[in-house]
Amino acid sequence: MTELKANLQWNLHCDFSQPQGELYSQFMSALKDKIFLGTKIGEKSYFPVKQFCSTTYQEPEKVLESDGFGVVESFTIYNKKPSRVAFPGADIAVEAPYIVAAISVHNSSQSFFHFLSGVDIDNPLAILESIKAGLEVRPVWAENRQGNILDILYFEPVSSSN
Repeated sequence: MTELKANLQWNLHCDFSQPQGELYSQFMSALKDKIFLGTKIGEKSYFPVKQFCSTTYQEPEKVLESDGFGVVESFTIYNKKPSRVAFPGADIAVEAPYIVAAISVHNSSQSFFHFLSGVDIDNPLAILESIKAGLEVRPVWAENRQGNILDILYFEPVSSSN
């Protein structure tokens, strides 16, 4: 019996959207006004907002506001061009190499990932000397804010903003 082999290929194109809920939509909208929203659930605060506690399933008691200042928990350097979802109208074009950091805003019980700048990316020793866990950072806001996470272009060390 002859074995039949086929190489089937096709492209599928479709529009896709997923509602994020009222709280996360509120978070994105507040970014337009340079406000970073979080939530208080029990004794913990979460930045960005969290819909519920993943341990107790308790819903937020309060929405918190922040200026977005925080600290770096960890980071990595990417040497490959980013392949990410493009946000319409975003004021940022990322080229390799670039740094992504886990940032904890205002003693949040969670961190989130974002771009980190304000350090000499071409000097690996300078990176290791200037970026440590606990490094205080601030958001650098886009001029043309659209209501998405790239309204924060990147975070930079607080000392470089003086």
